[in-house]
Amino acid sequence: MLWACILLPQLAMDGVLRHCSDPERPLVLLSGPAQRRVIQAVNSSARSIGLRPGQSLTTAQALAVEFASADYDQTEIEKWQQFLAAWAYGFSAQVSLHYPRCLLLEVQSSFGLFGPWPRFETRLRDELTALGFQHRITLATNPAAARMLSNCRDGLAVVDDKSLQEALYPLPVERLGLSEKVATAFARMGLRNLQQLVALPRSSLAKRFPAEVLLHCGFHDTWTLSPRSFGHSFHAHLDT
Repeated sequence: MLWACILLPQLAMDGVLRHCSDPERPLVLLSGPAQRRVIQAVNSSARSIGLRPGQSLTTAQALAVEFASADYDQTEIEKWQQFLAAWAYGFSAQVSLHYPRCLLLEVQSSFGLFGPWPRFETRLRDELTALGFQHRITLATNPAAARMLSNCRDGLAVVDDKSLQEALYPLPVERLGLSEKVATAFARMGLRNLQQLVALPRSSLAKRFPAEVLLHCGFHDTWTLSPRSFGHSFHAHLDT
């Protein structure tokens, strides 16, 4: 099997811009209570005038006057992810929403219909661009690895286990797609990258971390992960 990961880094912003009358105008998405509004996302025009995620609305207003704002709405994010999952089913019978702001597709079974991966990838990118969604696409022999590769470089396609190891082992723990809490815990243990992680005895880590964390990071008899690594959550998403 070969799995594609479509990472959607600006899903909230892209969803808002789809209905924006002037998408070139500086726009920020805000969260938090009225007295402590914080920027969660910015479009390219807002970034060009110095606005950044993490700034308070007060700071942003001190830096710039002419910008629009909207709410950072988690419900809307989930709606757009479901919308894109429905789109992805046009390319694969196996689609997962296991990770936030991300689609996983089993694509090898579709090569006969859509052509080899370079042609298939181009079609995915063209349609996502036409729909108005920024994206990064990677390919690997299992879904968890494809998700990790999306943190390396857009466009990576790694289809053999040796190359996959070489690509992923240097990845720092904060780039593995783990929660911030888990990544911080690994860092406090002195673990800096995936290679150091998988070199440790599984039994000692299993006492401190959930099984899904260890499976995601490749604690198997061989490094290669399989869809089974996602547990019930993964298979449930395939049927939605």
